[in-house]
Amino acid sequence: MHYKTLGNTGLKISAVGLGCGNFGGVGSAPAFFGKGESEAEAFVLMDA
Repeated sequence: MHYKTLGNTGLKISAVGLGCGNFGGVGSAPAFFGKGESEAEAFVLMDA
């Protein structure tokens, strides 16, 4: 299995699991539709 480092956290996670989360929209709870992060905010979170 291939592992990748998650951002600057030092955590190693499997490549299969990487990208399975989302920042709102399709697949999110209906109460959160349209309330996801902006593109800029999402990149800040991923770079943390």
